[in-house]
Amino acid sequence: MSPKLVKRARSETYYVRGTVKGQSIYESSGTPDFQQAEEYRAKREAELWQESIYGKRSVVTFAHAVSAYAEAEPRSEATKAYLRRLLDHFGTTRLADIDQIALDQAYRHILRDGAEASPATKVRSVLTPLRSVLEFAAVRRWCERPAFDKPRIPISRTVYLRPE
Repeated sequence: MSPKLVKRARSETYYVRGTVKGQSIYESSGTPDFQQAEEYRAKREAELWQESIYGKRSVVTFAHAVSAYAEAEPRSEATKAYLRRLLDHFGTTRLADIDQIALDQAYRHILRDGAEASPATKVRSVLTPLRSVLEFAAVRRWCERPAFDKPRIPISRTVYLRPE
């Protein structure tokens, strides 16, 4: 039975109910507007079809991966802040679509100095949290292991003053 929109008693919100390729679905569309609910139903049905044909890997989003990563174990407030900025940028982007080009765009949008930010800032604020989430997702077979160019951090020699 293909998914259809239904309303529950004492609720204005439309719900999507039915089956796609043997998988039962019953979830809220989150809206009382019929047109928006119909768009949600069509999008969700397409996702389930794609998942049944190509597997879970083809439909997992960055938002889903961040949510699972944050719930897996306690994270520091700094880590959560980095994840929020990444989530604002990537949102519902599929994990399979995050590559080096997307990372370079993230540098420009997330960092105050954009692409001109120091390599250490790029690694600390964007690359490390992004790589952590993608590694977490790769272990669960939601995507491939991440492979990004790491900005080269120049090594400087610290000169110490001695008493003499």
